[in-house]
Amino acid sequence: MYGQVYNVLKEFQLKVKKEDTDAFNDSLTSISRLQTIMQEIESQQEDKKNKYKKIVANLVPKLDAEINALFDES
Repeated sequence: MYGQVYNVLKEFQLKVKKEDTDAFNDSLTSISRLQTIMQEIESQQEDKKNKYKKIVANLVPKLDAEINALFDES
């Protein structure tokens, strides 16, 4: 919404303070960085999910064995 207001002001050649222009440019930069970060996370998501699936698959039998041993002990 801020961008729309800024663009309307520029379109009609109305004065825009330097601080507002800088804030608008900073917001565009932040949006771009956020999009890049989200793309990186989405691209790594499947690999990390598979990695943790393998870890859990290995830990479950060990945990089950420990539970059985404790049950037998009790």
